[in-house]
Amino acid sequence: MKTRTFAFITICVITMLFSAKIKAYYFEQDGIYYNIVSVSDKTCEVTYKDTDYNSYSGDITIPSTVTYNTQNVTVVGIGNNAFKNCRNLTSISLPNSLKSIGVSAFYDCRLLKELKIPKSVTTISGAFYQLCINLEKIIFEEGSIFKLDNFTVVDTTTGTIVAGNKKSTIPTSGASIIGREAFIDSELFKLLTIPANINKIEDRAFEACRYLTDLKIEDSDSVLTLSYCINKTSIKNVYIGRNFKTSIYPYTFAKVEYVILGPKVNKIHYENFRGCNFLKSIQIEGTITEVENYAFYQCWALEDLDFTKIQPEYIESSMFYQCRSLKLIRFAEGAAINSFSIQTNATMYISESLKLKSEKSFSGCIVDTLIIEDSDKNLALHDIHFKHLYVGRNTTLTYTNGTNTVRSIEFGDKTKTFESDFSKCVYMDSLIFGRNFSSMSPSSFKGCKNIYKIISKNPTPPLNANFDDNVYLNAVVKVPKGSLNAYKEDLHWSKFWNISEMEESSGINNIDNDKTAIVDIYNLQGTLIKKGVLSSEATNGLPKGLYIIGGKKTLVK
Repeated sequence: MKTRTFAFITICVITMLFSAKIKAYYFEQDGIYYNIVSVSDKTCEVTYKDTDYNSYSGDITIPSTVTYNTQNVTVVGIGNNAFKNCRNLTSISLPNSLKSIGVSAFYDCRLLKELKIPKSVTTISGAFYQLCINLEKIIFEEGSIFKLDNFTVVDTTTGTIVAGNKKSTIPTSGASIIGREAFIDSELFKLLTIPANINKIEDRAFEACRYLTDLKIEDSDSVLTLSYCINKTSIKNVYIGRNFKTSIYPYTFAKVEYVILGPKVNKIHYENFRGCNFLKSIQIEGTITEVENYAFYQCWALEDLDFTKIQPEYIESSMFYQCRSLKLIRFAEGAAINSFSIQTNATMYISESLKLKSEKSFSGCIVDTLIIEDSDKNLALHDIHFKHLYVGRNTTLTYTNGTNTVRSIEFGDKTKTFESDFSKCVYMDSLIFGRNFSSMSPSSFKGCKNIYKIISKNPTPPLNANFDDNVYLNAVVKVPKGSLNAYKEDLHWSKFWNISEMEESSGINNIDNDKTAIVDIYNLQGTLIKKGVLSSEATNGLPKGLYIIGGKKTLVK
């Protein structure tokens, strides 16, 4: 029974402690609350009564010294949140003993019209007068290290912007750093412009600026250092006009959706966009010549990134790790691929000019569509996985554990032979052989039981058309006009039950609207707009208008 009683009393005491207002001060004198700063130096700072804040009203004068336990104690600071939410505070006089003003010290003092800061103050923290909506002027005593520039307070010794409010602007000279929490919870910005003179933005500088939707970092040749400075904002769009580094936190642009990198940006530093899970598009206006590891790590939502604008010495897997939403991967001409392993539903192009370190340069890569562009050079690739494949040259594809993901393959007119083993591709449903395709390995497609469409553009039947009996029975086969007899006399092609000639006008673009077709896009003036794109994605990104796509007029609405 005693144990239960003791437990009940303990619970009651704990409940009372947590329900009570937390006392924030050490002692009180003449209605002003203080905390001891240094016992040895006998110094203190002004603070608030309890966590409700709003501890003062009317006209307040802070003395330079107070008495506590018979000792004279010097007032050297206005503590963090000391006058926060004091909406009935009409004036305040600060002593010449003061050395520091803390974060949000006068936050939301709505009747305060004037602040006079003595020159003894050497430290001012962010947002010290935020939401003082009727504040008409801040006066810094002559000889102060601080100055006021359009209601922006600048520490002239370090070039640091220490605080601002709704009336502030970021000066275009005389400042180089935006300090910690300088504009926290500000209603000032919708579009925030960082001028070229700023080279560092410290932690939480624009945190909780709830109206902030757009950020512009102006063009400059210098490097800007950013920290976790725009968290808890509504920023969706960012223009970055200079190279930048992120410090401490790798998630600087965590909630941003659209980024434009200006022409002066040529390097993506380590983890610049790491953890930007909402980032959908990065538009590059110049050329990126250097990309460090994990630059785009965990950009899960990133769909649009022009790889042709990225030309580092080597492209590494870690740069784009977990960028699983990319739609198009087409590397710059001559790009060097050390290792590129990505898992995404993108269409990826491999051009003749790519410099592959080895046949394993794309090992582990999983894409929706792989387009190996036309070339006279042979190519070997190891462990690259896809659903749809266009082969524009003689290519050998090898797999450690085989592949069963392939749905369709088209061989271009420059592809003559195919020796790779795709016999385990049980989901493959269509094959297209180009005009010069002459032979395949007897085992290439033997186990592909579900192929229902085969097109051969070569008048001469390709050798070793060795398929499963189910394919011979059910597949629809189209061959060039005038070549049907040659196919029916071939050992393997003659086994197909449903084989017929194509019409003269028939072609890849006219048969079932094949999504693996590769087309060129021209405007009505005959200017080439895009070359060698997947027909299913040909209109992506095109402005409204009329185009010639794959030889046909197409209206983009």
